[in-house]
Amino acid sequence: MPSPILVTPDQGPPSEIHVDVGALTKELHMKAFRRCFLFPIALILVLIHSPARTWAQTPHQLTAAIKFPSIRSYEIVNTYGDFIAVSNEGKYIFLCWDSTATCYMWNKETQELTLLAETRGIFTKWSVDNSQLITTDETIACPSDPSQYSLIRFTTQNQTVSRICVPAKYVVLDWSPIQSQMLYVSSRQILDTDTLQFVKFSPPDTLNPDDLKNYVGYGNNLWDVRTGFPAARMFHKRLDENIDGIIDHSELFACAFGSKSCVSIVNSLNYANADVFDWELYQNWLLWGGHLAKTGEAKFTTFRPEDRADTVLYLTDIATGTTQEIFRFSSLQLTDTYVNTLAWSPDGETIALSLKKETPIYQTNTLLLQLNW
Repeated sequence: MPSPILVTPDQGPPSEIHVDVGALTKELHMKAFRRCFLFPIALILVLIHSPARTWAQTPHQLTAAIKFPSIRSYEIVNTYGDFIAVSNEGKYIFLCWDSTATCYMWNKETQELTLLAETRGIFTKWSVDNSQLITTDETIACPSDPSQYSLIRFTTQNQTVSRICVPAKYVVLDWSPIQSQMLYVSSRQILDTDTLQFVKFSPPDTLNPDDLKNYVGYGNNLWDVRTGFPAARMFHKRLDENIDGIIDHSELFACAFGSKSCVSIVNSLNYANADVFDWELYQNWLLWGGHLAKTGEAKFTTFRPEDRADTVLYLTDIATGTTQEIFRFSSLQLTDTYVNTLAWSPDGETIALSLKKETPIYQTNTLLLQLNW
């Protein structure tokens, strides 16, 4: 692998300072109620700017038997987030609440919540070695330079919280599955979280099905093992232009950074009439979840949980497109309870699902599924 070239942006290098968690908690609570409307706007912008794909391209054909995991055990824990990220064994759950735009860290052992940041927490995930989690902070300016973007770092071993200031106007965070300290920040920059220096890279302009055998996934990005840099990003395209919300087309595909050259990974309607609501990558696997409508049709139910009959999880091998159902929520026989989001641990052995129960008493929980590989 070629050695990366470390560069320092013109605005100056990132910096890190330790923060008083108590003071941060107090200040964030006073401001949280003002942040209730950003997530729907962000979601619309993501959908508008999702690139088109090259429809003629298809993944590899199956060449060898693929072993899929099974569900070994499950546990329901008393914590919830509209967006979540889970550490190995579910020991820590990072969770964000849409209504207040605040994010917390939940400790499974102590059952305690610690407020970390005022943000929606989109794209947040643990590093591949489970050592740290970094999320955006949209309320506290960097003391050294208010124009820099503020990130919050949580370390798993010592449970310490610190701030990293980066010279960027906008960030989309995703960890490297190859070098655990490398954090994707923007389309052409990676942050080395050990040295707090940026590594610049040139993303590929094209993506072909044969490229997938050289890629390894984590979070929402595919990284090239030959260069150590991100090469493609996952997208979902859904067509539901009918008045009744019927989904005509639903497909998950990878697109090269910096272009609209894309490769289809899986057409979800080939496996179920499901409304795809979330997905994550781990090594050569794509985990995705879909809601099944009570009518039996492929129908948009993301914001209409009362129309759902079930929620199902699937795994797809990204190199072959081979897909298998691994979990059906109805198997737990929980009535009037709905799944909102999913998360996958760094070691690929724990899946977390955020749950809401509407009647007879409003309740929120998180379901932890342990996989047997």
